[in-house]
Amino acid sequence: MKSHARTAHRGRTLPAVLAAIVLPAASVPAQSPSVVPGFRARTITLPKPTKSWTGPEVLPDGRIALFDGQNLLALDPSTGRIVQTLVRLSAAAWGTSIVLGPSKRVLYFGESSTGALYAFDLARKSLRRFARLQLHYDLAFHPIEGERFLYATAKPNTGSRTQVYRIDTLTGGTDLIAEETGWSGPLAFDHRGNLYTAPAPLSFGKPGLGRVLRWPAAKVLGAIGPGVLREKEARLFVKAFDNARDFVIDGQGTFYLTDGTSKTSSLLEVGPKGGSFAKGLLSLPGLSLSGIAFSEGTRPFERFGSPGSRIFALAGNYTGTNLLVVFEPARPALSVVPSSTPAPGRALTFTASGMKGAGLAVWMFGTGRTPEMAFAPLGAGGLAFPDFGIVPTLPLLVVVGRVNALGVARFSVKAPSTRGIRWTTQVLAGPLRGLPGGTPPSPWFTSTPTTVQVR
Repeated sequence: MKSHARTAHRGRTLPAVLAAIVLPAASVPAQSPSVVPGFRARTITLPKPTKSWTGPEVLPDGRIALFDGQNLLALDPSTGRIVQTLVRLSAAAWGTSIVLGPSKRVLYFGESSTGALYAFDLARKSLRRFARLQLHYDLAFHPIEGERFLYATAKPNTGSRTQVYRIDTLTGGTDLIAEETGWSGPLAFDHRGNLYTAPAPLSFGKPGLGRVLRWPAAKVLGAIGPGVLREKEARLFVKAFDNARDFVIDGQGTFYLTDGTSKTSSLLEVGPKGGSFAKGLLSLPGLSLSGIAFSEGTRPFERFGSPGSRIFALAGNYTGTNLLVVFEPARPALSVVPSSTPAPGRALTFTASGMKGAGLAVWMFGTGRTPEMAFAPLGAGGLAFPDFGIVPTLPLLVVVGRVNALGVARFSVKAPSTRGIRWTTQVLAGPLRGLPGGTPPSPWFTSTPTTVQVR
């Protein structure tokens, strides 16, 4: 986890009365089976589209851009309410993809009915069609080429191959960059310029045939002009899932991929080195996940991490259900009852929840720290312990307890008899091994801290 600057948060020292803490049994409702522990998800019902929903893309002001086949819309991500119609096409079509240009001023989107590609200037509120590319699927910008050239996957010809094109956003000219076997699928660049593509299997619907290819950055740039990359020049990055609908890459190089056919759907996590993957981070029975976008926040996107970064995904079926899914880390919550400002001698109960899969709860009582900070490095991968809200170099009390099968632990304590006594409580829980694939998180994680002061 990212380290943050810290300042000492001082209060009166914690007396030995905290040694009277005891551990009773506890239980809370189990987490939803559609989300693995360490994350949370909520769904927002979308209105009926003109054709079908395409997107999402995150706008500079935090709103979500979606295309319904005729209208390019801005939605409030907290409610799903349409707050603005950005532009309306004269005729409805089947949308393909939306991407915000590197300048953050222009939205690029397309439709597959005629192959038209459009650029909408957010400030000038002007629309222009800059190219046609039949049966294109996804759009992405190269990290070092700016906004002049847009890359797209498309299958304008018959046969078993699909193509990657480089499109001039001013003239509409196209340059064939690469060919691969399969139907058109998603594509993305990492920050180094490596290209990732996921052609849909020719035997669509047959499980286990999905794959992601990695095209080296130097070869992609070398193919500009007369050269064309062949599939043998790409590396198999990950395989054995069903079919990639879309994928995004977070700031740590981890891939999040919507995998599914018409019958099954799941969110996968793939680490920066590829290979294995974690399946089922998020699943919605009876619905298919499709477009996905990453909203980068102030904190890394990590299992059991602090909220900040979020993933937005579209989900739906063919009977009229359309949802926007908001998926984000879920840090264990710590609460105290009846109050964080108790009277002297009052009995208190601390409850930490959301720790399913952990076995031990290390209860820490000491001097609070604001903001929190990660301490010692952990593991060969350079991972760090999660953030702590307690100063470890000052006197503190540590007691080890258990986490039950529902991911809950509780402690009880009698408040000191002296008014003004102040302390911070936090739980370090674990060990919890990460899901296979992806970037393994720390096996230990912390709850939110809670500060108590005797009134």
